[in-house]
Amino acid sequence: MDPLLERMRATLRRHDLLATHERVLVALSGGPDSVCLLHVLQTMGYRVGAAHLDHLTRNGASTEDAVWVCAWAARLGVECHVRKRPIAEEARAMGRSFEEHARAVRYAFLVETAHAHGYTAIATGHHAGDQAETVLMRLVRGTSGRGLAGIPYRREQDGVRIVRPLLDCGRDAILDYLERNALEYRTDVSNVDERYFRNRVRHRLLPELTREYNPNLRDALSRLAALLQDDDRLLSRLAASEAGVCGVADNRLDRKLFACIDRALQGRVLLLLAWRNGAICPHDRIRDAVEFVCEGATGRQFDLGAGVRMRNGRRYAYVEMDVETQAEVALETPGTTRVGDRAFVVSPAKAIEPCDWRTYCTPARQVFDADALCGPLTVRRWQPGDRFTPFGMKGSKKLQDYFVDAGVSVPERNAQWLLLDGGRIAWIVGCAIDARMAVTADTHRIVEVEVLDERDAAD
Repeated sequence: MDPLLERMRATLRRHDLLATHERVLVALSGGPDSVCLLHVLQTMGYRVGAAHLDHLTRNGASTEDAVWVCAWAARLGVECHVRKRPIAEEARAMGRSFEEHARAVRYAFLVETAHAHGYTAIATGHHAGDQAETVLMRLVRGTSGRGLAGIPYRREQDGVRIVRPLLDCGRDAILDYLERNALEYRTDVSNVDERYFRNRVRHRLLPELTREYNPNLRDALSRLAALLQDDDRLLSRLAASEAGVCGVADNRLDRKLFACIDRALQGRVLLLLAWRNGAICPHDRIRDAVEFVCEGATGRQFDLGAGVRMRNGRRYAYVEMDVETQAEVALETPGTTRVGDRAFVVSPAKAIEPCDWRTYCTPARQVFDADALCGPLTVRRWQPGDRFTPFGMKGSKKLQDYFVDAGVSVPERNAQWLLLDGGRIAWIVGCAIDARMAVTADTHRIVEVEVLDERDAAD
C-alpha cells in the first residue's frame, strides 16, 4: 500500500469525510497538491470530477493552466468544469484584496458546479503545510481559539460538504507520490511572490522558526489545529444548547441567564446571535458585547456591525436592525457591488443557451429574463408589507405569508436580502424568484446575478 494513500485513507475514515464511491468534485488548480488529490481519490474508487477557475492573471499563464488542466483530466477520463473570471479587476472595483475575492469566487463556483452536476462533496488539496501556515498567520495577526483551529477537515457551504483529505499529509509526501506515479503538474509562479502574506510566512517566517527554534514546527502547528478543532466542535454544541436556553431563537437574550453561562461559551452564544442577523463580529467586538449584556445599563445600545445593534432592556437584551439597513442600494449593472457582508455580481445580458436552469441556479446564483427586467437593479433587506409573485402563480403573495409557509424564523427574515428590479421584488436571495422575471420558453436573453457571502470561514 502506498504510504500517502494509506495516510489519506486514515484521514477519510477518522473524520468521516466521504462515503464509499461518492461523487466528488476536486478543486483542480493543476498544482502538485490538487493533481495528487484527484489521482488518489480516483485510485480509491471514488467517482471524481474536476473544477478549475481561471483567474485571467499572469499575462495569460492562468489560461494556459486551464488548458493544461482540461487536457490532463481528459487523459484520466475525468469531466472537467472550467470558468473564467477577471478576479483582479473585480477585486479592485470592490476595494478588497485579490486573495480575499479569489477565494470567495472560487468556493461559490465550486458549490454551484457541485449542485449543477450532482456532486455531493467538494475536495480541496489543502495539506499539512497549508495548515501550519494558516495557524501561524492567524497567530501573528491575532485570533481566537477557533481561529487557531485553522483549516477544518470538513465544513458545509450551501448544502455541499467541503473536505480536505490531505490535511494530514506533508508537501514532501505529496511530491514523492507524484514522482512514484510519474504524474506531471503545473507550477504557479505567484506562489513565490512575497507581496502576499502567506508566501512571506511560507518562504521566510516558517523556515526561520523551523531552523532556529523547532525542526518539527509544521507538525506541531498541525497537531495544535487538530486538537483545537476537537475542542471547537464540543464548545459549539454546548453554545448552541445555551443559546436555546437564553432565548436566542426569539432574537433576544435573557441577561440574567446569559450572565450565568461559563465565560468560554458567552462569546460563542453572541456570535450565533450576530450571525443569525447577518453581522460579522471580530473577537474584540464580541468581548465588548458580552460585557454590555452582562453589565450595561438598561436602555443603552451596542453596535454589532452590518446595521445590527443590541439594546438592553431590564430583563432582555434585544437585537434590532438599524433603519439605514432598509435602504435600497443600487447595483452596478454589469459589475460587482459590495453591500454589507455580501458582494452582488451582475453579469452582462447574453443570449440564452440550452440549459437545465433548475440545476444551474443555486441559493447563490440566479438567472433572469433580461427583457423582462426594467431596471434599475437594487438590493435591500426585507420589510413588512413586501409582496411578490411566486414562480408558478399569477397573483401576488405577502412575503410575511411566504416566510410563515416556508418556516423562516423572525431573525432569518430580518437578515433576508431582496433583489429588486425597478422597485419590484425579483428574487428573495437564496430562495424564490418572482415569476415575472423568471426564464421561460420565450426567453431570448438572460442576466445572471451571483451573491458572494463573506461570512464563510477563511481557509
